[in-house]
Amino acid sequence: MTFNEFWPIFLEQKKVVAKKTTIAAYTLQWEKHLSSVFGNINLNDVKNSILQKYVNDSYCAGRHSKVLKDEITLIKNIQ
Repeated sequence: MTFNEFWPIFLEQKKVVAKKTTIAAYTLQWEKHLSSVFGNINLNDVKNSILQKYVNDSYCAGRHSKVLKDEITLIKNIQ
């Protein structure tokens, strides 16, 4: 199962326990940055090396480390 396939399931599960603002933040992160990179990857295929490359590339492009940390946390929660 890919991240894109699992995303709606994950979101529905989180809606039961998370605040609306958290769900909104997750959705923004997913739609703006993560889906284009991780969406078509199988959930079991994401390794630390792929995550590290994403962080390195994004950081070099000027993205803030706190935002990247939040995004990596989201990816790991989805897995």
